[in-house]
Amino acid sequence: MCGPRRALRHRADLDDTLYPGNTGIGPALKRNIDEFLQAKLGVSAEKAAAMRVELFRTHGSSLAGLIVRSGSFPFLYPA
Repeated sequence: MCGPRRALRHRADLDDTLYPGNTGIGPALKRNIDEFLQAKLGVSAEKAAAMRVELFRTHGSSLAGLIVRSGSFPFLYPA
């Protein structure tokens, strides 16, 4: 079982509260999500970026939005 201290060690800094905004973490994360959406869904770079923003605004994260839309996330796991 994972205690509270252990759980805190695994949180990501998605809003620049742990690291300064100039570290490049935010842009790198966005780029990785966009590249994932392009590769897995076959969409253009522009469509991937728009989709990432829409999913975040609507569902709180890209992953949560993809799960809600599809009911699962099967392409994360190889067959």
